[in-house]
Amino acid sequence: MHKEKYINLLPKSAPLFYQPFWLDITSNKNWDVVIDVQDEKLIAALPFSVKQNKIGTILTQPKLTPFLGPYINLAPNIKYYQKIQQEDELIKKLFSNLPKHYLYEQNWHYNQLSFLPLINKSFEFKPRYTYLISNNTDINALFANMSTNERSLINKGSKELTFDETPIDGLSFWNNLTLRFGAETDVLYDKQMIINLVNEINQNKKGKIITTIRNNVFSGSLFLVEDETTVYNLIGFTNLENKDRFTHTFLIWEGIKYAISKNKNFDFEGSILPTVEPFFRKFGGVRKIYFTVSKKNPTPITLFHEAFFKVVKGVKLIFRN
Repeated sequence: MHKEKYINLLPKSAPLFYQPFWLDITSNKNWDVVIDVQDEKLIAALPFSVKQNKIGTILTQPKLTPFLGPYINLAPNIKYYQKIQQEDELIKKLFSNLPKHYLYEQNWHYNQLSFLPLINKSFEFKPRYTYLISNNTDINALFANMSTNERSLINKGSKELTFDETPIDGLSFWNNLTLRFGAETDVLYDKQMIINLVNEINQNKKGKIITTIRNNVFSGSLFLVEDETTVYNLIGFTNLENKDRFTHTFLIWEGIKYAISKNKNFDFEGSILPTVEPFFRKFGGVRKIYFTVSKKNPTPITLFHEAFFKVVKGVKLIFRN
């Protein structure tokens, strides 16, 4: 019931990762949603993928989905204090209507900070970072303010690399992925999911794949996806045999240029990994903080484990004394 209404009422302007086709592909159709509808208008929704393990049900976000969390669709001219009040009420309602579960865990968008209804409900909030280049950025000023090293790598890439203008379908993209990850590709990614997602993005014109060649050999690729406001850096990689340091930097720069040319933000979909965050930082984007919101609910199994380990801990203390 909720899912059907969500599919019918979700605005086309909603972020890409909330769109039903995206959820279908990335969760293998194992998703559901709780919603709030007023006068046949969707004003709030919380979609989630559904997974099962030995402990119980997990409500989370699908693979390849950078963020999800509550989607709030209030009137744009509402006063700020009313907006905050209504958001808090809607989020409280959404979470009270979630199906029974052991674990909830999702990344929320950096613009969604209405945590108040959850703070006193034992939820945890783990900070993470991404970098954003806004749609009104002066591309020349951005380049001038980048690190000297990144500018040098981009200039080298523009001389050494050429673009592969051949249309890339899902299978072709997968084959290129294997040039980077080899036998690990099937471990890191779901082949059919990648193929279906690339084909759907191509068909709906919701992104672009930038591919480069060096000396007539595949050099690297960047899979960008987009909605009405933002281009997202979803998957970027280089050929494992490619030992240069400029291909990935050049690809990211081309992705930024693509976003600005369409008057859209560029979201690096960043990371707190020490090897990744500094790389994204050097492009001159604005750091944005977002949160992984999670909560574990007790189940008979978890309560048993907790009691068992308390007993074991107590026995160890007795023997130590």
